[in-house]
Amino acid sequence: MLQKKLGERSGQTRRYRKLTQARLANRVGCSVELISLLERGVSEPSIAGLERFSGALKVDVRESFTFDNSDRPPKKG
Repeated sequence: MLQKKLGERSGQTRRYRKLTQARLANRVGCSVELISLLERGVSEPSIAGLERFSGALKVDVRESFTFDNSDRPPKKG
C-alpha cells in the first residue's frame, strides 16, 4: 500500500513539475520503464534512488511521503 501511494505521489509531483517520464528518467539516471513501474506502485526505489527522485522533482524526501492531502501540489523547491 505504501509503495502504491509513493508511486502515485511521485507521478502527481512529476506532472505538477510538467515533466515527462522520459525527462524525469534522464534527470534521475534510470529508464522510462522504471519510472512507469514506480508510478504504478509495481516497484519501489532504493533509499539512494528516493534521494535522486526527490532531487530531480525538487521536493524534500519527506514530501514524497505526504499522503494526507495528496491532491495539493508539492512545495515549490
